[in-house]
Amino acid sequence: MEFIHDPDAFRRYIASSCGCINAVQSREERRMKYKLARHFRCSWQSAQRYRDWRKSPFAKRFGYSSWDSMITSLTKDLEESEK
Repeated sequence: MEFIHDPDAFRRYIASSCGCINAVQSREERRMKYKLARHFRCSWQSAQRYRDWRKSPFAKRFGYSSWDSMITSLTKDLEESEK
């Protein structure tokens, strides 16, 4: 592979060549996934690894069918705990 000077082109290359790694995600998305993994009682080492996963494999790792179902379930649990 030749050296890629453009950082965005490099991210696209990495994203296309990797399976579940999300190389083009935002900093906020990585932080959110790290905090969610810690919420599910993962060690900090595992949480660092999971923060780079794509949304669907991340949700399936914790027993949800999709990212949307995981967020819906967690939101519902949060609302019930506030009552």
